[in-house]
Amino acid sequence: MIIGSEWKMLRAILFDLYDTLAYIDIEDYRRTKQQMAAVAGVPTDVFIHQWKQYTQSSAQGQVLTTEERVARVLQDLRINLQLPLIYQLSKLEADLQEQSVHLFPGTKEVLTYISGTNLKLGLVTNTSLATSRVLEILSIESFFDVRVFSYS
Repeated sequence: MIIGSEWKMLRAILFDLYDTLAYIDIEDYRRTKQQMAAVAGVPTDVFIHQWKQYTQSSAQGQVLTTEERVARVLQDLRINLQLPLIYQLSKLEADLQEQSVHLFPGTKEVLTYISGTNLKLGLVTNTSLATSRVLEILSIESFFDVRVFSYS
């Protein structure tokens, strides 16, 4: 806890995005992955396992787009790569990322309070390009002086 004059020594506060400021509803995540698996014609647990194999490389920008990630997953699962299938699965993931993301209660109030001080606000987060619009969707992009995304 910061008390008294220690507060004045701070110049900036850094935040992570997911599980700090925002979250994706877990039921929506499961439902979307079930849909993706069904469309791909594989069991859900098999699809999720293979999907998670690309979490780190997506966050590091080695697998940049959702379409590329989907194609790699399908290829690993030995599913014939067809553009309509890749686009359909990518759309399901994009909808999840854009429609099922929520701020934790009080997030905007805290960011508003801090932005009214002399402190700079930064966002430093491990995430993929699929989340590039999340700050805008949540209406919190204007709070941050600096934004660093691991994929870039």
